[in-house]
Amino acid sequence: MRVIHITDLHLGNDRTTELKAIQHLSEKLQYYSPDAVLITGDLVNKATPESFRWAKGCIKRLGPNVKVVPGDRDCDSKATDTRALFKKYFGPTYYSFDIEKVHFIGLDTAGDGVEKAVCYGLDDKQAKWLAEDLAEASQHSNSIVIFTHMEWTRMVSEAKEQLKQIVSNYPVQIYLSGHAHFNKNETSQPMNCYVTSAALDLPDRITDPPSMRLLSNADGKWKEELLPIGHLTDTVRKRSAQTVRKIVDDFHVHTNYSRSAQENMQPDIICQRAAQLNLSYIGFTDHLYKHTTYDDVIKLRKAVDKVNGDGTKAFFSLEVELANVNETTLPASWRDQLDYVLLALDHASGPAMPVPLASDIEKWIERYRIGYQVAGKSGVDVLVHPFSGCPKALDLINDKKLIEMLHCLADGEVAIEMNAVHLARHRGKADYGRLYRLARDIGLLFSTGSDAHRLEDFGRTRELNLWLDKLNIDDSMLWRPRRVDQEVMGV
Repeated sequence: MRVIHITDLHLGNDRTTELKAIQHLSEKLQYYSPDAVLITGDLVNKATPESFRWAKGCIKRLGPNVKVVPGDRDCDSKATDTRALFKKYFGPTYYSFDIEKVHFIGLDTAGDGVEKAVCYGLDDKQAKWLAEDLAEASQHSNSIVIFTHMEWTRMVSEAKEQLKQIVSNYPVQIYLSGHAHFNKNETSQPMNCYVTSAALDLPDRITDPPSMRLLSNADGKWKEELLPIGHLTDTVRKRSAQTVRKIVDDFHVHTNYSRSAQENMQPDIICQRAAQLNLSYIGFTDHLYKHTTYDDVIKLRKAVDKVNGDGTKAFFSLEVELANVNETTLPASWRDQLDYVLLALDHASGPAMPVPLASDIEKWIERYRIGYQVAGKSGVDVLVHPFSGCPKALDLINDKKLIEMLHCLADGEVAIEMNAVHLARHRGKADYGRLYRLARDIGLLFSTGSDAHRLEDFGRTRELNLWLDKLNIDDSMLWRPRRVDQEVMGV
C-alpha cells in the first residue's frame, strides 16, 4: 500500500499559474499510483465560496482517492462560517476510513482563532469522537495514521496534551501535518511525526522546496520517503504556454439513429473518419426525442460498444432537454446505459418548457437562467452549445448574473461546451469570448464538440484550437468522460 501526503495548496489567487502547477503535481502523483492522497489543509489562500469552488475543481484533477482536512486558512473568517463552506464543498472536517489493515483518521485542528480551547486543537465533540474511533479501530487495524493541518508542536499546550493523552493508548504510528511550509521529521513523540512543505511552486508560499511524502506499508511496517515535486520552471511554463494543439477530441456527434442525422452518419463510418483525423476520443450523442424508447438506447449502446476498439475510444451519451424547472427529460433508469449526459437548452422541450420566439429575448434569458440551475443539480455532465438559441441574450446578461449562472454549473461539476459548428454559425452575433473567459476564471472545464449531423462537420473541433490558444486554455482545462480520467489514473 502506498499513500502520498501533500499540503498547503493555497489556491485562489493566480488561476492560470495554479492550473499549470496542479497539472505538474498531478503528473508526479500519477507516476506513483498511490492508494490515497492525503491533503492536510490550507486548500485555499482565502476562504470564500469562489475559492472553494476553484479548489474543488483543481483537487479533482489530482486523482480519484483524495482525502482532505481543513487548515487555518480554510476556516479563517469572523464574518461568515467558513467551516460550513468547507463542509459544503469537501464534506466532513474530521472522519476516518480504512485501506487494507491501516486505519486513517483525518482531524480538524484548524481552530477558529478565537476560542483558546479550539485554537489549533480539538473541541470536546471531536475529542470524544476520536477516542471512540481509536478504541474501535484498535480492534481490527495493525496500524493507525492521523493526518491533520497543525503540527503537533504548534498546538496550544492544552490542545497538545489533550491529543497526546487520547492517542497514547493506541497503535498510532504516523502523524502527518503541514502549516509550517518546511520539511521536518520528529520521532521523539509518541508517534512518528512528519511535517511536509507546501506542494505547489507558487509565489510567496514556499520555505522549503515543494515536496510530497510517500509512505509505504508492507506487513504493518512503514517506510517513509520525502520526494521533491520540483519547481514549475520558466522552461516548463514557456513550453506549456506555447503548446500548439493540432487535434481536439469531439464529444458531440450524432448518428443515423437520430432522425436528424444523415444516413452516412453510422458509428463504424464515423470511427473510420476519426482514425483518419487522429482523434483519440469521440462521443456518440443522439437526441432524446419523445419517440425514443429504451430499446432504442440499448440498440445504440450496442452499436457504440461494437466499434470501440484499441484506436479511437468511443463513448455513448444522449442529448437531453429541459422537462420543467426542476429536471431534464432523461429517465433516471436510463442513466446507467450512458457514459455521460449532455443538456441542450435550445431545443423544444414540450408544453412545460416551450422554446421562446426568437424575438422574445427576455424569455430566453429566463430560460437560460433556469437551465443553468437545472444543469447544476440534475446529474448533467456537459451543457452544450450555450446561448445558440438566442445569442443576443448572452450580451444582455451582465457579468455578475452570468457568473452566478456559471457557478451553478461549477457546483454541479458540469462542463461547458465549446462547439465548433455553432461558434462558426454565430460568429459576431455574441461575445462568446466573454462567456468562456468567465467560465475559465471560475474553474469550469471545457468540453469540445462539433454537434455534427453530417460527416463533413465531424472533427471540426480542430477549429477550436484558435479559441483555446486565444483564451489560454490548456489541456488540463479540457473535460473528458470520467472513464477516460479513471484510465489515465490507472483505476
